[in-house]
Amino acid sequence: MSDIPLVKSMLEWKLGIERPSLAYAAKATSRQPIFAVDIPYPLLKLWQEYMVIQSSRKQTTEDDTAEDCCPNKDPPQFDYADLFEFSIPGNVFAITNDKCIRHEVNESLRKIVGKAKSAYNSAKGGRKRMELDASSKRFHVFEGMVISVKDLQKENEAASDQLEKWRQSYQNLKEEKEKLYTEMVTALNDKDEEIRNLHNVNKELLDYINCLENKQTFQNKGKDVANVAKKSRTLNTFMSRAKIALWFMKSFGLELKEIKAMEQQTGIFHNLYVDDNTSNSTDGSKGFDSLTDYDKEKIEQVLFLLDKFCVGDSFYHELTMIVDGLPKSYLVKQRRGQLNDISEVIPTPGEADGAQLSFTDLLKSRIQDVVNENDLMDWSKEKIQIKISGDGAKMTRKSSFILLSFSLLQGQNSVMSASGNHTFAVVKGSESYETLNDSFGAVFQEINDLIEVSEITINNSKFDLEFFLGGDYKFLLIMLGMKSATSNFACVWCKVKKENRWLMDKDLNCYNSPPLRRTLQEIIDMANKEGTQGKYSCVHEPLIKIDLDHVVLDELHLLLRVMDVLLNNIIQEMISWDKKENFNKKKCEKKIQD
Repeated sequence: MSDIPLVKSMLEWKLGIERPSLAYAAKATSRQPIFAVDIPYPLLKLWQEYMVIQSSRKQTTEDDTAEDCCPNKDPPQFDYADLFEFSIPGNVFAITNDKCIRHEVNESLRKIVGKAKSAYNSAKGGRKRMELDASSKRFHVFEGMVISVKDLQKENEAASDQLEKWRQSYQNLKEEKEKLYTEMVTALNDKDEEIRNLHNVNKELLDYINCLENKQTFQNKGKDVANVAKKSRTLNTFMSRAKIALWFMKSFGLELKEIKAMEQQTGIFHNLYVDDNTSNSTDGSKGFDSLTDYDKEKIEQVLFLLDKFCVGDSFYHELTMIVDGLPKSYLVKQRRGQLNDISEVIPTPGEADGAQLSFTDLLKSRIQDVVNENDLMDWSKEKIQIKISGDGAKMTRKSSFILLSFSLLQGQNSVMSASGNHTFAVVKGSESYETLNDSFGAVFQEINDLIEVSEITINNSKFDLEFFLGGDYKFLLIMLGMKSATSNFACVWCKVKKENRWLMDKDLNCYNSPPLRRTLQEIIDMANKEGTQGKYSCVHEPLIKIDLDHVVLDELHLLLRVMDVLLNNIIQEMISWDKKENFNKKKCEKKIQD
């Protein structure tokens, strides 16, 4: 079914623009009619036929799309307001784009078309139909229905200004393109020249290495190590030549620390260390692990004293050379290395001093403990609830620390105890966004990754995670990248201004629903917004990407602040009573001496 003949027929009819009817204008109280339009009855009939065809074609298209299971591009849909605009002679005016007004025009025209259709249906005989074809229906256009000429002029001026700015910005685009192309060709030529130079340098280095290998002999021309009286000298010579021979280790990202060698004749093992070139000769054992418990305890005591009084390894090595009976320095360093390997504490990045543990590893360990304690619980239906907490602690007059910890809310008996809270990061510095971001950036990224996936795998078992953020109000504002509690919009959960916080005539739904309610994405967008207007105290992106309904303020701090205010009121009231009692007393009889 095609609608092309109908469109051609509609184009043959034009509307007639007339003065508004005075009787109709007298009835209009709210809006003043501008002009009237005479719509021929045949045109109204064509409009009704077109709408029927359009509705039928739309239904056919939907049926074909459902059968083919592939979406087709829908043809344009027109209403009576659009058909009315198509018939305006010379496009002398147009209906405004306001949806409400266009809907009103469409409904009015639909009613007129319906009446015209009824008139044609009731017309019997050719004469009555000819009378209807010669008739027209008057439609009044009111103020506000048509597009203002001033608005069109403003849009035209704005478009002209924008086009002019675009031309000014890109008038030298061709020159910039040629300049960039020339710079790119020059950079490529420089890169090729640098590669050729590096090849030449590498060839020279290879020739130099080959020359050194030909000059340097690594063969031992003396006695075998099993036949010499002082083995240490022979072993030192061997170690020095071994280091030269293994010069390429650093290119693999490796560093030589120890070589274990065995005498071919006797089978005695020698552990050779790079640091001090000393050896520990034992029968099939190595260093510290081969000692007795008494010797191990003695070495650990020496290591404790060296670390306590900050004594260097060089000093202790020289001391063992002149004092007999002290443990060898390489054994002390070996034990220190073993203890360092056991410890999982690593320094925090940034300028501030701090230390941190792997949050994921520590979390896995604590979750495993909780699972073992509650082995009867079905963890596939239960989420592991984790609360991240933090606070600043002033240790001395000049030094303060920031601590981060977490607790598992499943352990209800231990959540409020020290054993249920696990510290995983600490830094020495002021409680500020910059310190937290610089020192704990890696830890926060680790936490955000877990929040995003909301699960963790432990021993091939997956556990669902749910995170919460807690702390005092200062800490929460810093973590969410907001200004201090004295700012105009200091609430974490809503955008109420501080002058309106005392209003008690609104319920919680007012603050927990848009537009006052905050969201995590809104804080991120406002923090990245340029300028200072409309940011609602959002300065930085949140350090932990957690939904605001999972951010909990510690009750302890709320109660402490309330008690501070109440105690202050009591003290002020007592002072006021004393002043009243002292008003008529002599100075020596007053309870409070001024």
